[in-house]
Amino acid sequence: METPEKGRLTTTEFMSGPQMVYLVRTDKGRPAFLIERPADVGQIAKEVGKIRINSLQWGLPGSEAHRPALLVTLLSPDPGVLRGFLIAGLGFIPEILKVDDPTALRYLEDLAAALNATGGSELSVRGMWAELFVMDLFPTVDEGADAWQRRYSDRFDFGFGKYRLEVKSYAGPQRKLKFRHQQMHAEEGLELAVVSLRVCESAAGLSLIALATAIVARLNDPAAKTRVMTAVDKICDLEAEESELMFDPAVAAETVALTIAGQLPRLPANLPAGVIDAHIDVELGSQHLTTAGKAGVAADLARYLETVQHG
Repeated sequence: METPEKGRLTTTEFMSGPQMVYLVRTDKGRPAFLIERPADVGQIAKEVGKIRINSLQWGLPGSEAHRPALLVTLLSPDPGVLRGFLIAGLGFIPEILKVDDPTALRYLEDLAAALNATGGSELSVRGMWAELFVMDLFPTVDEGADAWQRRYSDRFDFGFGKYRLEVKSYAGPQRKLKFRHQQMHAEEGLELAVVSLRVCESAAGLSLIALATAIVARLNDPAAKTRVMTAVDKICDLEAEESELMFDPAVAAETVALTIAGQLPRLPANLPAGVIDAHIDVELGSQHLTTAGKAGVAADLARYLETVQHG
């Protein structure tokens, strides 16, 4: 969606309802969301990260009626950040329209945090598909999203309490996985497991975008929705052709397995002096699998979560 031409609060309707939402361009040429509120929100003027939040009274040209609204302005000129701003708006604004003003402001601060998240280039379309599939194995998808990596720099894909999960996908019939050495060992006091699954193409499968859309529709937290949408958008932008591939969820469900770190064929935790990391190809056989199958892995994740929640 393109932003309007430069001009004082030039508006394009973004979402309609009792309170309208407009995508606007301010008199300084900056893109912004104008979000109508049901009542006066008081005096607000604050900058959070790459956005500015202001309260105002506004009306369409030719109208004498003025309505209370929040103006959420993007301060960064980076086109990539603008793309993220629009995606974040899709995730947050429907929720902002449902809540009171203090909660709306908290959501807008979460939106700013989402824009500050750094991207990475290591994860592939297949890898992201596998992570979202595993997210959906948690008792609720919200619990899966809450445990999901906050930053691409996070060492493991999921973390909650003392548990860490690393997700690995493979395409062929053998469970051949690629690791970095540091992904096979966790710090003392943490329990690491690897969840591996076959991600293979199928004309009757689901694309990454289709899987992400289904998950986002069931998420309740707008920050989680935005993190999923932003991550998928970045990867699909880097791998446009691969993003159109469809992968078989039935095969993934049949082959998904959990391996506790102690059962992995791996190098010792301490590498030789001067060696910082190593890339390792591993083939897992049935003897390395702690639990196999969608139901079994889901039960393990539920048990881990219950352990965390009940101390």
